[in-house]
Amino acid sequence: MDFSLRKGNRAFQWARYLNQVSTDLSLYGYETERIEQKDREAATLNLAVQRGGHSPLKIPITLTIDVNPPLGSQEERNVMDFPFLSMVTVQDLPTLFAGKLHALLCQEELKGRHWYDFLAQR
Repeated sequence: MDFSLRKGNRAFQWARYLNQVSTDLSLYGYETERIEQKDREAATLNLAVQRGGHSPLKIPITLTIDVNPPLGSQEERNVMDFPFLSMVTVQDLPTLFAGKLHALLCQEELKGRHWYDFLAQR
């Protein structure tokens, strides 16, 4: 899952948020098995999901955050209705498209998901 700060903050730390994420996930029946903070820009939640008496399904979820968002990025507010009604702030489509183009053209380590996201936005 990718996130972006509204204003740049190179001193950002995930630690402040990870315990709350773990607590919130437990409300929906997801137990956090382990949380690893890779660096100040990325963290991995390893979830163990118990389903109907079977052995737990392990789901790693990587959280990354852009601590230095580009100038000129725009955001919009949308309503999310699952798992509960709430308002979320997201980057608008032109900003997301520009970010994918930047990833494809400028990053040394290219990932398949960048191509998938780029093609899915057309």
